[in-house]
This record gives sequence, structure tokens and C-alpha cells, in this order.
Amino acid sequence: MAVRNDAAQQAYERTKHASLVRGWEGGLDAGLDLTRGNSDMRDFRFALRAARKVGRDRLNLFAESFHALDDVAGARPHNTADQNRGGALFDRHLTARFFLFANADFMNDELQDLNLRSVLGGGLGHHLIQSDRATLNLLGGANFTRENYVGIQRNLIARQAGEEFKFKLEKNTSLIEGLAYFPDLTDPGNNYRTNFGLSTVTRMAK
Repeated sequence: MAVRNDAAQQAYERTKHASLVRGWEGGLDAGLDLTRGNSDMRDFRFALRAARKVGRDRLNLFAESFHALDDVAGARPHNTADQNRGGALFDRHLTARFFLFANADFMNDELQDLNLRSVLGGGLGHHLIQSDRATLNLLGGANFTRENYVGIQRNLIARQAGEEFKFKLEKNTSLIEGLAYFPDLTDPGNNYRTNFGLSTVTRMAK
């Protein structure tokens, strides 16, 4: 049994019934690279990550976009990268170490003639490391993937395994890394996908 004063009880109630627009933390990254001389390139990137935790539930949202243009006269292709990706990961804790998760991931890539890839999955997660400075989560489960290419559509059922790692380098700077592996159940040796991401986040202000 917990004993709280009035102020502490009000703060606790706010966390249990928090407004959907409150309690978020995350980061935004946007950049433009221009190269002139022997090459003539323009690269634009955008990334957004946001996380919200209320009680036993946690929601992570992300969006990424990368575009690159080769402006040299006669360059083929003119677009050297045109990729957009976004999705969400929701988990609910069963115990202090184990949790259930559900994920949705969407992507398109013009250079691969990929109109849309939709991935819906879920499974079980485990907090292998959980401290104030470092967290390491292991994830395992299955997903359904629908791919819509120019002229081709296909549906896949795949396993999924991955890990998420976050390490606080200093008070305001963290290293974030994630790896996921998706082998197709019908042909795991020849048909699979991997996702990998590595970034640092520095808090500039409250």
C-alpha cells in the first residue's frame, strides 16, 4: 500500500489519466547537404521519433524520409534516393521484465519501384538490461507483410527478431541503436529483410 499526500496523489492520478497530447518525448532531425565541384548533389533527410509512456503502456512513433538528386547534366538516374518510412510500436508490460508488443511499419521506395510495403506484427519482448544509463530490449514474434511493387503484389508471413539499445553517453546525450531481422517462413534462407538504425540524440532545451 502506498501513502501519498494530496499533491503526490494528484500527480499520480495525472499519470494514469494523462491527456493524449501530454507526456511525449522525442527528437526531430532535418538536414540538407549540397555538393558542388566534380559532383553536383543535393541530399535531404528528415527524421522524427516520439515516445510516450503511461503506466504499463508505451507507444513509440517514428517517421523517416531521405531524398537525393544528382544535378550533373545527363546524370541517369537523376533521383539517386527517394525513400519514406514510418510506423509505430506499442507494448504493454506483463511483468517488470517481459512485455507484449504490436508493431506497424510502412515504407515506399521509388527507386525500387516499391509503391508501399505494409508490415503488421507482434510478439513478446524482454528487458535484458534495464538501468538508469542503459536499456537493452530483445524482441521476438511474427508479422504479415504486404508488398505492392509496380506490376507485382505479394503477401508474406515472416518471423521477426530484433533488439533495441539505448545508452546515455552523458547527461543530455544518448546513443540509440536498433536491429530487426525478418526471415520469410516459406523461404527463410533466400528471402529476408533486415532493418538497422543508429543515431545520437542531444537535448538542447527542456
